[in-house]
Amino acid sequence: MSLYKRLHDVQAAPAAGTKRRDPVLDELRQKIHHHLIDELGPILYDKRLSEEDLRRRVQDQLHAALAVERAPLSAADKAQLIQDVSDDILGYGPIDRLLNDDEVTEVMVNGPDLVFVERGGKLEKTGASFVDDTHLRRIIDKIVSAVGRRVDESNPYCDARLADGSRFNCMVPPIAVDGSLVSIRKFKKDKLGVDDLVRFGDPDVASGLEWASARSSAAAAATPACAPAAFPALGRRGGDAYMPQHAQARTASRPALTI
Repeated sequence: MSLYKRLHDVQAAPAAGTKRRDPVLDELRQKIHHHLIDELGPILYDKRLSEEDLRRRVQDQLHAALAVERAPLSAADKAQLIQDVSDDILGYGPIDRLLNDDEVTEVMVNGPDLVFVERGGKLEKTGASFVDDTHLRRIIDKIVSAVGRRVDESNPYCDARLADGSRFNCMVPPIAVDGSLVSIRKFKKDKLGVDDLVRFGDPDVASGLEWASARSSAAAAATPACAPAAFPALGRRGGDAYMPQHAQARTASRPALTI
């Protein structure tokens, strides 16, 4: 099934926890956001501050701004407002929590109202959304500026690698006709090993590895210094676990090739 068909099917299904945005809360969030930017200013980019200190200062300013506004908010709305503004200032807005979720392998944004994630190889529509395309564009600008790139009408496409290795792609108008588009492909922090491949449940994996180790032992007899580099998966697991005893002794007795 094509990615377009998968997205179409998921888009038609209702998202868990989807709720309509409150325009009053959105207006207040924008006002407080701009107030914090004016108040904190260069502090937000001070590398000498730890993440904990910066987050504490943002939280203190948030509570002070809400006290001045005297908005009649419920405890739940107030907590959500603080979380949203914190994510906007310190992270990547509505998708920040999705990017920090280890189970999510990809985040896709199809305009301000449609945010999808991939979990376990399956696409899911989320309840996350941006206020409007301007809000989405601000988050895009924040991401691309961190890697020394820019996106605008004259350069409406960006393909970059983020600091954590994730692949980032975005398109903005005029080539994105229905709103800005974003795709962030995350990568596993722990690389797969042989045990993981066997655990996935394919009975042919183990036998295939045994066959590969037998072939590698024959290659090791001829070129012992090159064989380990040719089979990195066996090296990660500890290739001896899959290598016959006579091959282990043969490779251990031969000196490494020095160039």
